Amino acid sequence: GIGSAGARGARWQKGTVTVSVEPSVDELGSAAFEGLVHAVSAWQTSPAELPTLVVQRGPEDEVGFRRGGKNKNTVRYSPDGDPLANGALAITVITFDAHAREILDADIILNGEHKFGIFADEPARLTQNVYDLQNVLTHELGHLLGLGEDYEDEYATMYAFSQPGETIKRDLEPVDVDPAEHLTIPQDQLGALATDVKREVERIRRRGRWSRVGHGRGRGDDTTRPFSG
Repeated sequence: GIGSAGARGARWQKGTVTVSVEPSVDELGSAAFEGLVHAVSAWQTSPAELPTLVVQRGPEDEVGFRRGGKNKNTVRYSPDGDPLANGALAITVITFDAHAREILDADIILNGEHKFGIFADEPARLTQNVYDLQNVLTHELGHLLGLGEDYEDEYATMYAFSQPGETIKRDLEPVDVDPAEHLTIPQDQLGALATDVKREVERIRRRGRWSRVGHGRGRGDDTTRPFSG
């Protein structure tokens, strides 16, 4: 399907990405952490060669990337809602270096304006506007990995909209896996990419434009939105 650009071509340039689960997620129940683990497994068991996602519990951290700081990729729950989500079920805030095409940081925020639960494998339609947490997290992890939205295939994990009780996004479709296969940079290309970046930096410095270029950091927000009506 055709969707947004996600991290605009940026990728994780390391083999392992650690995701810290903040204590707030436990407010969603004892099964919340397990739901996240299952969501991670959906991506890790796919045919695509992706970074290894390591999920562990951790303390609260700020959203976004702090240059020179100890940054963590996080999953958190905002029980009172979060303005960044702008009504969406969840949002993934990604910070990336557009010049080096490298994802630097990713934070998933679950929006407490909506109700979440963990359902059986079969869709549970009569749930009074309760959304399956594993369903939402599988979608958001796709954004964390660098994928954008899909606006065409309603069966895709990366389809931009969800319904209450829906569980279909738990399982990846070919339309999800195909773009995911391009989210890692082969090891034999990393050295060449780093050399190209260093050359470009030196070229800009010689031209006296270094201060205008700055850090070159980009930031993108990707969400899962409920159906209206």
